[in-house]
Amino acid sequence: MSDARLIYLPLGGAGEIGMNCYVYGYGKPGAERLIVVDMGVTFPDMDGTPGVDLILPDITWLKENKNRIEAMFITHAHEDHVGAVGHTFGDLSVPIYARAFTANLARQKLAEYGVEGKSVRTCSAWPETVTVGPFTVGFLPISHSIPESSGLVIDSPAGRVLHTGDFKLDTQPLVGEPWDPELWAEVSKGGVKALVCDSTNVFNRHPGRSEVIVGPAVEKLVSEARHMVVATTFASNVARVKTLAEAGERAGRSICTRPGPTGRGRCWIMRRGPPVRWSSTAPTDISPRTSSNASRASWPTRTRVLPMPDVRCCWRAVWTGSRWR
Repeated sequence: MSDARLIYLPLGGAGEIGMNCYVYGYGKPGAERLIVVDMGVTFPDMDGTPGVDLILPDITWLKENKNRIEAMFITHAHEDHVGAVGHTFGDLSVPIYARAFTANLARQKLAEYGVEGKSVRTCSAWPETVTVGPFTVGFLPISHSIPESSGLVIDSPAGRVLHTGDFKLDTQPLVGEPWDPELWAEVSKGGVKALVCDSTNVFNRHPGRSEVIVGPAVEKLVSEARHMVVATTFASNVARVKTLAEAGERAGRSICTRPGPTGRGRCWIMRRGPPVRWSSTAPTDISPRTSSNASRASWPTRTRVLPMPDVRCCWRAVWTGSRWR
């Protein structure tokens, strides 16, 4: 009888919002081969971490066991799942697997640290799989507020684990694939050893509402407004940015997307345009310079959509979970 075991070790994201980082391992105790799922950041609060801009997972154990790590898999492109890739790559230096939209953002993050993007490998959705060590992993589409979000089908000699990633059971999302219960039922037919599930709002018994219902309400609000309408959101909430922009356009307004002081995430998604198009109908916006120089009399015909930045650099101090750096 084999004494190999399957282990699951959350280094962040369990019991908290953000900083998602999970480790799966299979093998003899103390010699398991490992994969890492997600490498995200979280944001501070004034009560507990004043003056801190980013909080990273504590990867001390991973660094001590880096020779056992086969690869890293990123479920989607939100900062709390991919935001720490650039910060930690120098310590781990392992292959990174992701779907195209997420992979391109991961390459941008590595480039900020002078790392070539060849370490990031683009995968297609299920049923394509990647085999690393004792694990075979596939990206299972799931609906969320950013394109190409995926759960992971993780197979090992110990059985099948489904790792959901973040999700919203939305059959009419504005971006990305819709929720497909039949697909998830199909991959579960042979039995699932464990479902490792996102827990945000798990204690809310009310069903989630689709993003598609937000647009008409925003359009009505903008149409009835006499002056400029300002909205803020995270830049990486692509579905909400698209909802706001298209509602403003339908209401006959001009659209201006403008980042905060460090809003390069918004620039990548909205202005530079990722190599993978997230929308074929993204409204055309006017430049921040144009909107700033516009006369006050023209403001009633403008809508400004102001995504909050995905904070990535320019931090004063970073808390890693065990120490300052």
